[in-house]
Amino acid sequence: MSGMFSYDEESANIVISVFNDVSTYLSHAKDYFKTFAENIETYRKGISCKDFAEVYEANRGIFRGGVAELNKINEKANELYDVLYNSDFDASVRTGRELAYLFQDCVMSGAINRLYSMATYLQWVFDKTVECCLGKKQYKEKLFGWEESEGSEEEENLMDTLTRGVEYGWSDVLVVFPLEDMGKYSDFCDYFSKHATVDNLAILFRGFSRYFALVNNFINSLLESAEQYKAGQVGRSAIMEPLRACQIKEVQISIAKKRGERSGAT
Repeated sequence: MSGMFSYDEESANIVISVFNDVSTYLSHAKDYFKTFAENIETYRKGISCKDFAEVYEANRGIFRGGVAELNKINEKANELYDVLYNSDFDASVRTGRELAYLFQDCVMSGAINRLYSMATYLQWVFDKTVECCLGKKQYKEKLFGWEESEGSEEEENLMDTLTRGVEYGWSDVLVVFPLEDMGKYSDFCDYFSKHATVDNLAILFRGFSRYFALVNNFINSLLESAEQYKAGQVGRSAIMEPLRACQIKEVQISIAKKRGERSGAT
């Protein structure tokens, strides 16, 4: 039985396959991150940076597994774009190309790139807990080195990297790692270990998981719309308009308004 809307089944299958690919990788990543969170919650013994680092060190590979799944989407970006570009979506060369442009701008360059950047930032922060709070540096210390200014420059670069998460609309980064406190410490690890408590790291992880859920739901809604399009239940606008509006790009990630005061995400 045909639906109320006109549709092109062949191009619909192509679009469904693209959205399904992204959804599958997100599902795999979600499993890794969810297991990671459960392990941290189950096995940590206290609330200090050291308490977190001890458990994280044993579960580092699980978190990296989630990051790797997100990166697989990035690695397929060009392939997915080309598939949509040549899909002749809705029996139209022009519409297929427009869909590819919207997908690239909203999903790949927008939501997925932002999500992956947040994940790699969190991985860097979590890795620093092992280095700073367990005293296990991941690189060999130089026996010979010119000491005149390298140390201060390295500390400055670490501080810059620590606040990089703000670039992704992630205001909680400055709640967890406040700028006003940075000048009080000459050593990066002294500053980091004081602020990278379990409570603070949880704020960052919860913000990441909140945005992950929004992206995942957005992709799944596009997949559902594509399947409805194939069934003739909706027109092409059900797929095109959410991508054109791309509200997922404007989301600000905020769990805590200020130190010690938590609120809902915006």
